[in-house]
Amino acid sequence: MNEKNYEAIIEAILFTMGESVELDKIAAAIELDKKETKAIIEKMMKHYENPSIGVKIIELDDAFTTGSSIMPQKKNPDVTELIRGKTGRVYGDLNTLLVMMKGIPLAYDKDMQEDKEAIFDAVDTLELCLRTVTPMLATMTPLPANMRRAAAKGFINATDCADYLTKKGMPFRDAYKLTGCMVSDCIAKDKTLEELTLDEFKGYSALFENDIYDAIDLVKCCEGRTSYGGPSEASVNNQIALANAQLDAWEEKNA
Repeated sequence: MNEKNYEAIIEAILFTMGESVELDKIAAAIELDKKETKAIIEKMMKHYENPSIGVKIIELDDAFTTGSSIMPQKKNPDVTELIRGKTGRVYGDLNTLLVMMKGIPLAYDKDMQEDKEAIFDAVDTLELCLRTVTPMLATMTPLPANMRRAAAKGFINATDCADYLTKKGMPFRDAYKLTGCMVSDCIAKDKTLEELTLDEFKGYSALFENDIYDAIDLVKCCEGRTSYGGPSEASVNNQIALANAQLDAWEEKNA
């Protein structure tokens, strides 16, 4: 956050002395930004080392991790944990303002001498977190092979398997139930749908043919979902372009 941003916040606070509720809105906006930062951090921590899928799909730079006291191979995501913990502090600042302003009239009362500490603490905390998250994301290394394995283990192509049977003439309610049974069996055998042989597929239904492997290919499953916000490459690139356009517009407005 640069000097102009700070000046804008100060001006907003001064302007709203007679409309004290505006400080609540500023703090709420900061709290929302911090909540979104926390959501990013929680996803990073989940994907950094997720016992449920047994793989690590991102690698954090050494500058943002610390070593273990006994395990030399371990990299603890301490920075992400600290940022997550700061969320409670910002929530507290917002609560301070909400309680302080409850019931006061639309004028400056002495209650509001307590507003500066909360609002500036929230600003400073968010700025510190953003300054840390930005380079951490920039230096983060994704692990595509691990992502591919994790995606297969998640059976995200089960719906496509049910759709395949439906296109072959099976009612969707039956296809849905059958595919659910197949997934349960795969989990019990520690296999994925893609790893089933054609004979195994036919053991569930004679409708399965060789083209089932094309229908449940993970890449094709994703690419087939082209709706707004979908996982296809075109949809993701469109969202990235929209986000970049919004950032460019914001930077131009606040330059």
